[in-house]
Amino acid sequence: MVARSKAAGPLAGDSLCPRTAHDIGRFYEPSEPAPGLKAPEPLIDAKAAAKLLSISEQTVWAMAKRGDLPCVRFGKKIVRFDRSDLLAWIGGHNVAPITQ
Repeated sequence: MVARSKAAGPLAGDSLCPRTAHDIGRFYEPSEPAPGLKAPEPLIDAKAAAKLLSISEQTVWAMAKRGDLPCVRFGKKIVRFDRSDLLAWIGGHNVAPITQ
């Protein structure tokens, strides 16, 4: 086993690399939006997306996995949805009325 020294890089114990949310708060200040711009809406989870679309949460997950539903991925397991993207997606999927 090779021992890593602090000189091996920023992830090897460098004090400038935050490890916890508390540390991140010390290094990164939240920025204000530029004048005239609104702050972005917070992203929503699959449960909220399902409620917005009036479909099941399982359907939301399946559509996101197939790439049919716009989503934001953080790594392999964390998926969030932008409410405005979902509303735009709904607007782009209007079809002719169903006839019987």
